[in-house]
Amino acid sequence: MSIHPRWPVMITLLLLLMLAPNVLAAPNPPQTRFRDPSFELDDGSWTTYTSVPGVSNLICISPICGGSPLYGPQSGAGYVWFGRTSDVETSYIEQQVLLPATYDLSMSFSVFVGSWDAASAPTLIVHVSTDAAPEIVFSYSPTGPEAYQNQTVSLNGYADGKIHTIRFSYVKSSGTTWSSISLDSFSLHKGGASLMASYDFENPGGSWTIVNGSTDKRKCNKPAKTFSYAGECAFVFTGGTTGTTILNLPFITFGRLPLPEVGAPRALNNVFYVGGWVKTTGTAKAKLIVKVEYDQVLPNYTSKIVLSSVGSFTWFQTEPITYATDYTLITRTAKITFSSTSGKVIVDEIESFQGLY
Repeated sequence: MSIHPRWPVMITLLLLLMLAPNVLAAPNPPQTRFRDPSFELDDGSWTTYTSVPGVSNLICISPICGGSPLYGPQSGAGYVWFGRTSDVETSYIEQQVLLPATYDLSMSFSVFVGSWDAASAPTLIVHVSTDAAPEIVFSYSPTGPEAYQNQTVSLNGYADGKIHTIRFSYVKSSGTTWSSISLDSFSLHKGGASLMASYDFENPGGSWTIVNGSTDKRKCNKPAKTFSYAGECAFVFTGGTTGTTILNLPFITFGRLPLPEVGAPRALNNVFYVGGWVKTTGTAKAKLIVKVEYDQVLPNYTSKIVLSSVGSFTWFQTEPITYATDYTLITRTAKITFSSTSGKVIVDEIESFQGLY
């Protein structure tokens, strides 16, 4: 039996694909921030749709969409352009975002109105998905052209530690005159006091400390291997140490925390949480332990959660930890413990915020 001369090459390529590291995996899971927030990458982070014939992508990176004083970026080269036709149009961009559980969460973005058809009054609408149905959190219909203006929208009603889809829609239902809107510079802002330096492990001189972890360490991405959830580095437990490795994560502040703002919703007690991202291999698991101790006779509090997510990063978060405002905290401690003898646990972007719940 003869073998087709291309078969060895095809088999070799197939084996290389099967054995190659999974560095080109499926799109990233939702983050606690927008991916590609200024549209400089156009890497598939945003889902886009438009009813305009012949337009396949609403994201422009100059000079792809040509040059015009009626549309363009606020900074950099990337932006979103709505209003590609003088006819009716329905277009949107959207992204899934994990909205952290904090009592003061807002979203900012910038809007540029290059031209405007007041007769048809097109509308820019922002929806946030819920368990029931998308809800409108912002609706904007300018009266004429405007330079880039920053818009801020409260997301307090959706800051629940869950994944939500945030959609920006442009709707022009009538008229024959051209309108043009550009969007740029998206961001999320978490309120409350940051109680912990964000442990993103980008800085080798971070304030974390290790106990009994000779092989457990900060690792940064390589061309053929990605460790981090975001940025370039993460902390990796590798399971090669006898006993338990402890990763201590110091808080910034101690002592009495500020009381809730007057009139703040559900202001019964102050709370804080600790959260971050974890990915594991094999049967390896770690444990996050957060402890609160007071200076008076009051039950101390300990929160323990198991960290395990095989194959892909998952957000972990303690339940909102309530502390009594009538007592002074002696210590607040957070640590991750690891005692598996095989497999890996990777943690990244660990943070703690004070909030109301």
